[in-house]
Amino acid sequence: MSEKGPLVSVIMPAYNAEKYIGEAIESIRNQTYANWELIIIDDCSTDSTMKVAEGIRDSRIKIWHNRKNKGIACSRNRAFSHALGKYIAIMDDDDISFPERLEQQVDFLETHGDIGIVGGRVESIDGEGKTIGRQSGVLNNPLYIKVHFLFKCIFHNSEMMIRKEVTDRNHIYYHENCYGMEDFRFWIECSKVTRMTCLDSFLLKHRYFDGSETSRVKSEEYPQRLSCYRRLQRLSFKLSGFTLSAEDYRIINDSFVEGRLSVEDNRQAAALIKVMKKVMDQAVLGEMDFVKELDIYLRKQLELMAVKCGGLWN
Repeated sequence: MSEKGPLVSVIMPAYNAEKYIGEAIESIRNQTYANWELIIIDDCSTDSTMKVAEGIRDSRIKIWHNRKNKGIACSRNRAFSHALGKYIAIMDDDDISFPERLEQQVDFLETHGDIGIVGGRVESIDGEGKTIGRQSGVLNNPLYIKVHFLFKCIFHNSEMMIRKEVTDRNHIYYHENCYGMEDFRFWIECSKVTRMTCLDSFLLKHRYFDGSETSRVKSEEYPQRLSCYRRLQRLSFKLSGFTLSAEDYRIINDSFVEGRLSVEDNRQAAALIKVMKKVMDQAVLGEMDFVKELDIYLRKQLELMAVKCGGLWN
């Protein structure tokens, strides 16, 4: 491992991914940027996941085993604790990184000291690796990204690279019991303390398939997931300095369900517009750094409600 240049720690929690982990690991080994370590945390897999991982010989790969199944949040936190790198690249055991991913992200962070976290464009693939979608574009304005994280998560976890000092200095870590949304909470907290952006390059192939943990939670624990999503939205507003009532939060929660605008009638639309005005007023009075971007975001939501409530925003 070279002593020159920044060292990247790629962290990969692993659990019952025998079908995909080999390809995930090889996508890191095939990177054009070579100064990395890959930290794999085995969360007590019961299939051949570790046989596959341990069969790949590379001194840059380091494997730790949890004594009992801890879940992905705990495994990611453990990987962070072992990371030696200046930068941390997040990677899941069933995704695939494009060959120039690490090089492009490192080059960007090395030349943009004001940015703490960088992502990129994502291609969606199915369980067999077939392309099922390609992200048409990305958000790169850090303040506009910060606004989005008041309402929804806009990152695929495995596309991101972080300056380790950001999480160390601010004591940010993954929380358990988030029903597949531990990444949403993590990025909410990051959005309050650092600037985040995305490259207009494809960096990751993100896999969607029946049987994944995310699909399981959405089908089996949706009420708990929805309740958690609502708590995270409220947390994001509070951490940004907004002071809203319980009714204000209920309206926001009901109107932005897992990030999608969900307004069913004129009455709900009118209530949401009232809360939007309150949010905008507080942002202006508080001299929040994203006032302009918040105004743009809220006006776009109003455009989506134009048929029902076009004349209510002045």
